[in-house]
Amino acid sequence: MKKFILGASIFILVFSSIIYLKITYFPEPYELDVFENMEIAYIGSQGNGNAEIDENYISYNGRKKEILDFIKNIDYTITPNENLKNYDEITVTVNVDKETLKKLNIKLRKSSKTFRVRGLEKNTDTKKAPIEMKDVNGFNIPTNWNLSKEDEQAYISYLQQMKEKGNAEIATKDVQFEWQQGTGIETKENADFFIKDYMNIGTFAYEYANNYGMTSNQEFKIVPLVEKEETIGYSCIFKDMN
Repeated sequence: MKKFILGASIFILVFSSIIYLKITYFPEPYELDVFENMEIAYIGSQGNGNAEIDENYISYNGRKKEILDFIKNIDYTITPNENLKNYDEITVTVNVDKETLKKLNIKLRKSSKTFRVRGLEKNTDTKKAPIEMKDVNGFNIPTNWNLSKEDEQAYISYLQQMKEKGNAEIATKDVQFEWQQGTGIETKENADFFIKDYMNIGTFAYEYANNYGMTSNQEFKIVPLVEKEETIGYSCIFKDMN
């Protein structure tokens, strides 16, 4: 019995010594999440954008100067980082070698993270070739709209009504039969916007239809809804919903 107690005591002593040595001289690596609070700023315009790290608070509760210095001076690479457009993917990678991490006894939760580009403005500096127009019943229609005969007649009917009401300039500027790219993040369904629902003001209904399309992530166009040769509203149509 005494031998058993002695043996158990020796085992406990040796085991405790091993644990002490491991904790003292071979501690577990400190895990850092260097992407936890990272915020990326996107600069420039659509197709000519760049990305840079805006803010990046890294949580660390310890007081080791070497680790604090590492966090302060950590370096990243962003790829790709030129000619970016909205919804492109970029990858941010930590520039650090394994020997440095081993020396500091640090373990990174991630060494890279992917982000999606958002918020770049439409490039207004791009020079566009003059739009070729064609005359249809006394009204000019851009040839690159590629309208069907039905759409042409609907558009002309709309212009005629606006002209009679003294709003021809608004109609020419605002109505978009060509496909446009939305700048939002949602996928939406086709929708109709009736003038009667917007205080009977046609431009209000148009603006709501256009804003609906712009807040999507799809290509869309706005066309008048015509009933008995009168525009009663606007339809927002998405290209991938046709």
